[in-house]
Amino acid sequence: TNMKKGIKCPSAVRDSRQIRNLAKYTTKDTKLILGVRHPIKFFESFYNYRVKHLHAEHKSTSHIPRAEDLIGDQSHSWNKLYTEVARFEMFMKQLAKVDVSAEELKEMKKLGLKMVPNPYKIFLYNVDQLGDKNEERSSQFRSDLQEFLGLKESIPPLPEHNVNHESFPEYLDVCDDEHKEFRELMMSQGNETARWIRDEFMKSLDVVVGGKDFFLELLETWGSEICQTE
Repeated sequence: TNMKKGIKCPSAVRDSRQIRNLAKYTTKDTKLILGVRHPIKFFESFYNYRVKHLHAEHKSTSHIPRAEDLIGDQSHSWNKLYTEVARFEMFMKQLAKVDVSAEELKEMKKLGLKMVPNPYKIFLYNVDQLGDKNEERSSQFRSDLQEFLGLKESIPPLPEHNVNHESFPEYLDVCDDEHKEFRELMMSQGNETARWIRDEFMKSLDVVVGGKDFFLELLETWGSEICQTE
């Protein structure tokens, strides 16, 4: 059969053990599709997902920390959420698609991360490209994905990524004035992440970028204010 099969696993690239197991139990024909997102939007979404989960399980929400309490590494973690989780480059380095310096390896080791050489080709995209209303860009993106996966039939328009219409009092709105310094920290961090993806990761021969022009355009916003301010 020519049917393509796949799994979705948000933590696959964050955990070197999962990358290692993937390399151990799959063939070199396996391909990875890796989605990234504006780090501030990612953090806000992850935070609110955790809040929603507490409500769904009818658990107490009195202990929910402020976003500012989660600045730093996993020692500041709340349910595996902390600001350095949004430093995507730290986890993407584990895929061993580009060279890293001794200093980078040292930093990775402190975070419990390891390089895991593997034969996989990677399709890189930004989740904001899903459901893109610009038909020309959307068509190019789907064409790039079709070619990467070796599909004979074209891919139909894709739905937007998860849209959550629920709301709880504890939800984080990063655009609130009280989070201005938090946003500034995340913008600085996001700018460095974007630089590494653009100048390092994307240059690997194993990495294919879907809708490259729009991807780069979105990447440029990672160091900029995303909230409307007066």
